[in-house]
Amino acid sequence: MLNRIRENIEPILLKIGKIFSHLRISPTGWSIIGLIVGVIAAMVYAEIINGGIVLGGILLLVMGFFDIIDGAVAKATNSVSLKGAFIDSNSDRISEILIFIGIFQSGLVNPNIVLLALSGSLMVSYVRAKSEAMNIQVSGLGIGERAERIIVLALFSIGGEIQVGMMILTILTIVTVIQRITYVILTLKK
Repeated sequence: MLNRIRENIEPILLKIGKIFSHLRISPTGWSIIGLIVGVIAAMVYAEIINGGIVLGGILLLVMGFFDIIDGAVAKATNSVSLKGAFIDSNSDRISEILIFIGIFQSGLVNPNIVLLALSGSLMVSYVRAKSEAMNIQVSGLGIGERAERIIVLALFSIGGEIQVGMMILTILTIVTVIQRITYVILTLKK
């Protein structure tokens, strides 16, 4: 859903990408920085690093920012590549899994809800990958893409209601998976 907004603000993102490209960090470097922030967020949620869920939520927003920067720098420097996209996508999945493990470890959320949220998040990504392998684009389709999941989890963490945030995240991912599967099936009938 937010990916559609991203398309409308593409000129702004390109300018931001040009600014950040002056730091001479490659798009893959920005992906790795985002992964590192995600790992730190996971450690905060798991209470390996002190800070609590408010800091965890703030770190999620920072991680999301770097998730925007890597693509913006790639486009601004004309260095978009399959290798970079592969590294970015896998870095995103790794950080997401580690964050859910950290939340699970914290004991702040019912473990069944964490498991459902993680499963739903992975399925959103899997359905996208599988549909793209069949040349069917589902990016931007659904109410629970990565950006929405990060924002929901971050805001509810900052607000001290992480369990509610995880329940909402679970619902968003289930709805998104259903939306995408339905779209692909209807597309394949043609």
